[in-house]
Amino acid sequence: MNRSVLTVAFALGLLALGPSKLFAGTFTITTPGDGFNIFTSVSNDDGTDLLKILFDLTGANADVFDPPAFDITNPTGGTSSEFTDGPNKFGFTFTGFNTGEDFSFNWDPDKTGDPGFGATANDLIGTQITVFTSLGQATGTWVSDGNRGVTATINSPVPEPATMLLFGAGLSGLALRRRKQS
Repeated sequence: MNRSVLTVAFALGLLALGPSKLFAGTFTITTPGDGFNIFTSVSNDDGTDLLKILFDLTGANADVFDPPAFDITNPTGGTSSEFTDGPNKFGFTFTGFNTGEDFSFNWDPDKTGDPGFGATANDLIGTQITVFTSLGQATGTWVSDGNRGVTATINSPVPEPATMLLFGAGLSGLALRRRKQS
């Protein structure tokens, strides 16, 4: 098989991959708890703006009660608005939650039918967290940090840059040019 055919096949293979996901940066969510109130901190270590975050406690050992959050510290120069999204789901929408900034809040999850239940951070293991960024969304789950808290590190998806398509098209063009010269 000649080199031109292999180059065209490689370029077409790249194009056939279509848009895939690359990962750039992380959002780190930590939740140390004291048995009464859960302090949650979100750090935006990504290269994008954080637009929205959703906490889904459906898989955890605690329930959300309205309104769940208090003592909210907004990102520098940004704002947050709390919302609920059905049973055991709540979150925040943001303006100006940029790379290198933090957001935090306190909350007191309980158990339905047991108002005396004092949830700890370990009761939140299994909480699914979805972040919505200026370049897409990603999901992670809180897991034990080996101490008294839980943590989740969520890699933010970034759509594959158009340069990959340009690269593939360039290779195809080079292959066709070499073929015509032969």
